[in-house]
Amino acid sequence: MPGFRVRDRTVLGILGVLAACMIAFPLLRVPFPHALIPEYYLFRYKSRALPHLAPVSLGLLVLIPAIAYACARLSRRLLIVSVLYLGAVLLQFAMPVLGEHGLNTHAYVFGSFSGHKEFARFAAVQPSVRRTVFDYDREVESGGLTEFGRSKPPGTAIFYVLSANAADALLLDASDPERRLQASSMFAALVWPFIAALVVVPAFLFGDAFFSRRTAFLGTLLLVTSPAFLLVILHLDQVLFPTLYTTTLLLGACGILRGRAAAGSLAGVVGFLGVYMSFGLCAAILAVLAIALLAAIGRLRAREGVGRSETIAFAAFCATGALLYAIFHFALKFDFPAEYGRAMAWHTAWKDWQSGPRETVVWAARNVLEFAWWMGPAALVGCVIAVAGSLVAVVRARPGDRDVIVTAVFVTWFVVALFGRNKSEVARLWLFFMPALCIAAASYWNGLLDRRASGGESAAGERLFVLSATGLATLNIAITIVYKANCNFW
Repeated sequence: MPGFRVRDRTVLGILGVLAACMIAFPLLRVPFPHALIPEYYLFRYKSRALPHLAPVSLGLLVLIPAIAYACARLSRRLLIVSVLYLGAVLLQFAMPVLGEHGLNTHAYVFGSFSGHKEFARFAAVQPSVRRTVFDYDREVESGGLTEFGRSKPPGTAIFYVLSANAADALLLDASDPERRLQASSMFAALVWPFIAALVVVPAFLFGDAFFSRRTAFLGTLLLVTSPAFLLVILHLDQVLFPTLYTTTLLLGACGILRGRAAAGSLAGVVGFLGVYMSFGLCAAILAVLAIALLAAIGRLRAREGVGRSETIAFAAFCATGALLYAIFHFALKFDFPAEYGRAMAWHTAWKDWQSGPRETVVWAARNVLEFAWWMGPAALVGCVIAVAGSLVAVVRARPGDRDVIVTAVFVTWFVVALFGRNKSEVARLWLFFMPALCIAAASYWNGLLDRRASGGESAAGERLFVLSATGLATLNIAITIVYKANCNFW
């Protein structure tokens, strides 16, 4: 990153200390100060040993070098993405085996324990997508969705209903709500991990388009092996939202920075559909707007005019979003301002949020620390340095496309941290930021490896990259296994 350097040895030392802390704290049952990170999952320890720990752990630690070596030998994008996708699916199924419920963990979380179980139970008694679309407010008010339904737009409930209907069609024809819930739980346990793993497609394409092929691979590998992605399971925050956010970011950046109107228009479509699923995905819209603003400011400061094709792409993004807003408002009766206001009011009351600068700053700091602990050491260290480098480049009016994107993602994440009114659980609530942050982190690590190998295209550079990617991802897996074995996970 131009204008920003940290000594490689210093970075590796910080990485080692962080990794040691992340492993040692749970193993030694260190009581972490809850004034810094609230006691949700990470520092609420359990004493019972997990079944199948040794053989599954060994299998997971063998899987990572196999993925890294295979992808290093492949040159075609489709084959690399396919291997990463297969690896991500295997990890999604392997990690729950370590839990107390074994292979039934996914079904247990979906229908019995998960905070979003009310959506699963709602879908079990409400098979009509049409009624869910047009009578969502009535369902919320009548008590069908008493808790989380008040904080979500209709899209989340619609996804659950579609999933339950698919379960009926493929597994059994169940008219009884309890049997329908069992069928939808089994369907989600079997199918949703495949949907969650789809995030590797936009994540890899995003890295490949704006960074490099190696950065795309390493960033995607860091994502699918991160503690947050492997331990927050069967929530749409993990299954669907990261894919929607990253796809919007990829299409929006291609449209605005490369002058592709079709990509800008598609970004508007995916972005608005994301907001219909969760209001938190407004962050994707804000990220695209920030990219447009930062790119325009950078060109004006460099005494360059904003290109015609870029302007058309941005206009296509805005026009598509406005058109979908009108369609959803008039045809589907989706009143965005009213729905958003209701959701934020419920969220504020549920979190017992006390407005004020002290509460805002204190919880922003605690949430950032919690999210950082869930990222894994390699993603955290690399992301901090990459973001700092991009901020310096933007301030000095010499940003490249990647600096604009990384800064836009960071700015929107910072806005969410300050004004999102969250009290903990950000490993789930902010999970959609992880793909972009992991790609940014990988860009730093790839640069470091290039420097150490005096150019990464040689045979020695390739071996160093494979070994380093394997080591960083294996470290993620090891930390995740330690969390799973010692902390309050299923």
